[in-house]
Amino acid sequence: MKFATSIFAMVAGVLLVTLIRAPGSFSSIAGRTPGEARVFEIQPGVAMLFRWVPAGECGPFSVQGGEAGRRVLVEEGFWMSETEVTQHLWTQVMAAGKPVPLPNHPVHSVSWDDCMEFLSRLESPGKGWSYSLPTQAEWEYACRAGSTAPFHGVPEKVGWLEDNSGGRSHVVGHLEANAFGLHDMHGNVAEWCLDVSDDEGRERAIRGGSWDSNFNAEASSRNSDVRGLRINRVGFRIVLRYQR
Repeated sequence: MKFATSIFAMVAGVLLVTLIRAPGSFSSIAGRTPGEARVFEIQPGVAMLFRWVPAGECGPFSVQGGEAGRRVLVEEGFWMSETEVTQHLWTQVMAAGKPVPLPNHPVHSVSWDDCMEFLSRLESPGKGWSYSLPTQAEWEYACRAGSTAPFHGVPEKVGWLEDNSGGRSHVVGHLEANAFGLHDMHGNVAEWCLDVSDDEGRERAIRGGSWDSNFNAEASSRNSDVRGLRINRVGFRIVLRYQR
């Protein structure tokens, strides 16, 4: 499997990476250390690199714009994709590998429902495990990775935002990762989350900054839009979680 092999080679000598091809038990799939790297075969011949995010809690933290702070609780550890879903990975799953002009840039202009369709095509690595968009709590906890600051590092070193992006998205994983090994949480494209965010059920949560703005880039900042929105500054990343 060439794509999976290339991911393994990219991280070999730095972190132990295990490729999961066949269904396994909870204990064989759950991570053991924060930030542990593992490659999962999400479809036959299609692999993606994930990082382990352990259970825990943080906060409450103040929110950009003076909104009341929130406590964030994650009761079960989960795997989160190290980067946003790329244009190449999107086409591997959704369009049989159709060539794209910027294969290693984050996919964008996908609606929340498009993300659900993408997820429905992925194959679970084991009983009880399923792929999903992160909840807002999972997203913020993973973004902070133990940090109590609005950014887990210097903003222009951890996210592509209006001040440093040159008005475009960039190759994923280029800037500094957080303590869990996750890249681009604060910028490049903003990211859909699983949560409904309005009383009518029309809107879905969006977290993280994007290449065209410095707004909503802080770890606690929250945004939302209609689930059918397709815009060039919003993409997504995925999680793998166990349902007890």
